[in-house]
Amino acid sequence: SGGCHPRDAKMRLAREVVSLYHGEEKARSAEDNFVQVFQQNLIPSHIPQVILAPDFKNKEIIIWRLLTLSGLATSNSEARRLVKQGGVKVNSEKVSNVEAEIKVTDDLLLQVGKRKFVRVIIT
Repeated sequence: SGGCHPRDAKMRLAREVVSLYHGEEKARSAEDNFVQVFQQNLIPSHIPQVILAPDFKNKEIIIWRLLTLSGLATSNSEARRLVKQGGVKVNSEKVSNVEAEIKVTDDLLLQVGKRKFVRVIIT
């Protein structure tokens, strides 16, 4: 009838389903996380980690290779395309040069698009 925005109805349904199976507190937490990541474009609180070997530490690596190693791109050509299209950020800084060399440090944050995040950990 136009009284409720479809997004609001979906959020209410999601909150009810999550609270049914996981409790009210988890439902509120999930909703808050959703609002932060998808509506306010903030960095999510839970980011998957990719572990690289110690020999990568403090070495410079071409951005497209780093994206492939981290699993954010399935191939080198896809990684190059993502950089050319402006969809790649390293530590919240946009990378637009396909041949940019990134110094690999512990706790490096990679982002592809608005929703794919990976934190690089060196062991």
